[in-house]
Amino acid sequence: MTLPSFRYKHLLFFLPGVWLLAGCQSQPKAPPPPLAAPALFTQINHYTGTPLSGPRIAVADAGLPGDALNVSLKWIASTTPPPSVGQTLASQCRLIIAGQSGAPMLASPDLTKNVLFAQGSAVLLLQAEFDGPATTDFAPVATLDGALPANVTAAFAAATTVGPAPRNRVVIRVARSPEVTTSPAKPGAAQALEIAVEIAQDNSTSTTQPSIARSETAVFDRSLAHGEDNIAIVIPMTFSDSPARVLIALINITQSSTAASLAQCHADLEAAAEAAAKQPSVGAVEGSAWSGYDSALQALWQPADRRAALVFLAAQTSAHICEDTALVADDPTLEKLANTISQQAADSSEPHTAAALSWLLDHAAFELLVLSDAPGNNSPGNTSPGNNAAGAAAASVPLAPELKGVLTIYAGEPARHSGSLDDIAKQATSRQDLENRLTAENLVFLTDASPASRVRAFDWLKARGLAPAGFDPLGPGKQRREALDRSLAAGTN
Repeated sequence: MTLPSFRYKHLLFFLPGVWLLAGCQSQPKAPPPPLAAPALFTQINHYTGTPLSGPRIAVADAGLPGDALNVSLKWIASTTPPPSVGQTLASQCRLIIAGQSGAPMLASPDLTKNVLFAQGSAVLLLQAEFDGPATTDFAPVATLDGALPANVTAAFAAATTVGPAPRNRVVIRVARSPEVTTSPAKPGAAQALEIAVEIAQDNSTSTTQPSIARSETAVFDRSLAHGEDNIAIVIPMTFSDSPARVLIALINITQSSTAASLAQCHADLEAAAEAAAKQPSVGAVEGSAWSGYDSALQALWQPADRRAALVFLAAQTSAHICEDTALVADDPTLEKLANTISQQAADSSEPHTAAALSWLLDHAAFELLVLSDAPGNNSPGNTSPGNNAAGAAAASVPLAPELKGVLTIYAGEPARHSGSLDDIAKQATSRQDLENRLTAENLVFLTDASPASRVRAFDWLKARGLAPAGFDPLGPGKQRREALDRSLAAGTN
């Protein structure tokens, strides 16, 4: 007997004296599709400056591929955070600031509070787990490579497409500390890095005029002590075109960059400097903008908020001397700087403009560094707890190396000679006046008998496009004098 074909999974039927249970094979289920990657706009840019300062007009020397670090960042979209990552990014941070909410310091973070962090071998396991094509749980988005010379920031951005759903943006900035001068090619050389994670959200419903309503930036430090560093940053994020709920950044930093990455870096540096030169560095501050600065000025009286407030004020007004000083100063020096700025800012005769505030910050920081470096000083940052007052006053205690580095970066060769900057610090009346006086002092050191002094002064002038044409600091004396005479004659004419 031939039974008809049925679509039931099981069939029970009866024959005389026999019960039979027959089964027919069900249709196999199709495997679930891989996770749809969100449509993200990703890019990498380079600029001269720090993550908080933004692009500066000067162009850093990109050097050779072996002189620049290589930074590779892989964006991964995932349905859930990796279970192996449980450390929060906040535990690594030394600073969290709000960019556009009007409040420079936050009592508690909002956008960055649920961001997770992993490092070392844990990241290597994640890289192996997320290697390959998309699965049901994750999808690769993009991989970007950048070069990182000294004094440069590489910015990796990922932004959701514009649409009616909430828009998000993540920018991860990796920077080489300007104080680090050791060649990365030297085995075991430690490279100080600064990393900033900016998260921005726009919850507006407009499709024609998007505006980032909120942003937070978390800043932390790393050290490339063994030639390589691996970190992972896990960011909660929703997408309108994907069920993914997490964006993961896998970051690998190694010693040498490629020639192609370095060439792109150099092109970015020139473009960023050109764009920065076309923008007004400071302008008038009105209404709510100044209220944000005023909040930060008030916070200078609070020890716990002092460093964050100074960095915020300096970054917002392009006061780079003050910014770098605030980032590396010890607590006593920081307190002295904050008190000086608070007292001067409280003067009712000071105009409420970003230009005036910027000069106030930089002049206060510069004068503090110079006076602390003077012979026989007794500055808070230079005295140890074991020194009594009389001994500290009589002895000449060197300025802390990190502060000495800041002074040297901005003042050049005169910073290496005690007393050379005293008059400049006291008499400078504006930012341009300060720059002119420092330039004149470095030009004088081009005639110094010490080849090392001539080289350092020349490098400082060259970085600012002010070095005399044809001058070789290690060339014959006659050649050096002729180059200086030609430069002087050209300047006079």
